[in-house]
Amino acid sequence: MMLLRKLATVVVAFAFVLAGTSACKKAEPEAVPVAAVVSDTAAVASTQGSAPTAEELAAAAAVQDIFGNADDTAVTAGASGPTFPLVEPMKVTVVVTMHVGANVPAGSIALKDATGKTWGPWAAQVSDAPDGNTYWSCVPNAVLPIGEYTVVDSDPKTWAKNDGSDGFGFVSVQGVVK
Repeated sequence: MMLLRKLATVVVAFAFVLAGTSACKKAEPEAVPVAAVVSDTAAVASTQGSAPTAEELAAAAAVQDIFGNADDTAVTAGASGPTFPLVEPMKVTVVVTMHVGANVPAGSIALKDATGKTWGPWAAQVSDAPDGNTYWSCVPNAVLPIGEYTVVDSDPKTWAKNDGSDGFGFVSVQGVVK
């Protein structure tokens, strides 16, 4: 499984441990312990001092992939934002972008609809990965209506892309139907 998807899954689990609160604010980033990629919900829950409830686990199980364009081939930096459709209203729970190189400072992630309305930007949390790249994650918990959305990353110069993504930045967007 790709590291981008693993990180998105961890962030989803962590988001529900936070009981639906937003770990991404429109202000300065909070100290949210997502820096290490962990392999299960219990490990994430232990950072908060309690195991997730059955309701939280059920909610996490309802999370689905909305959009993802990453693959396992070599990447270069310098991408633009991909666009994806929502065919029904969705609560976007996690957005993860990949950046080329280690220690890329945290920035922000936003979603912009076809009319120019922007949701976010949300301060991203940073995770350096064993593959030598940096992953930004955000837990917006924003409900978006049906429409087309473009991912906006505050550091397109380091945003990872390749031929498989048609030059668009690697991103994973997950959420639940509203």
